[in-house]
Amino acid sequence: MAMEIEIKLRVDSEETASRLERDSEVHSLMLDGWRDVDMLSRYFDTPGHVMQRNKWSLRLRSENGVSVAAFKARGTSRDALLVRQEVQAHADSIEAAIPLLVAGGAPSELLELGGFDESCRVEFLRRFAGLRLPDRSVVEMAIDRGVLRASGKTARLLELELELLSGEPGQMLALSDALRLRYGLTPEQASKHVRALMLARSSGKE
Repeated sequence: MAMEIEIKLRVDSEETASRLERDSEVHSLMLDGWRDVDMLSRYFDTPGHVMQRNKWSLRLRSENGVSVAAFKARGTSRDALLVRQEVQAHADSIEAAIPLLVAGGAPSELLELGGFDESCRVEFLRRFAGLRLPDRSVVEMAIDRGVLRASGKTARLLELELELLSGEPGQMLALSDALRLRYGLTPEQASKHVRALMLARSSGKE
């Protein structure tokens, strides 16, 4: 499995998101311009909640109509820096994805499970660009706008994500700190999946 290293930051308003898109430092680091992709992420679990109990994530995401499955293991988080193992595979259903994910390093236990049902979903537009930082590390910066859905409830999604594609995370953390100070962003410790599950347990619509 590959290692996923990322930072999530809450964005308080659409005005702040637009300012982030125009930020001069960000533009000076860009490898290319902003691009947009429509995302629909569906998360799955068993009736016995095996995924939740192990703090695993099993996702089927449509990215501009292309279906990509992912398994993510339990991660570690500190000051919005999230590190976890991940494996992906192209598949049109979660059932078809399981053997491909296991072949890529996901737990073989998944092959013994059955009856996967959708537990929650996240629908959003991702605006993203590649950045090359001064130490030559490469980061993908994304602004996600959309909605979390679970158990008939919805919650707004607006966040900034920095994901390390190559190199070390030191300068990604420095960029995160600069953007946090400049725009009043706050660290988001929970993944979209976890927030959607929390929404399912909440008392109503946000």
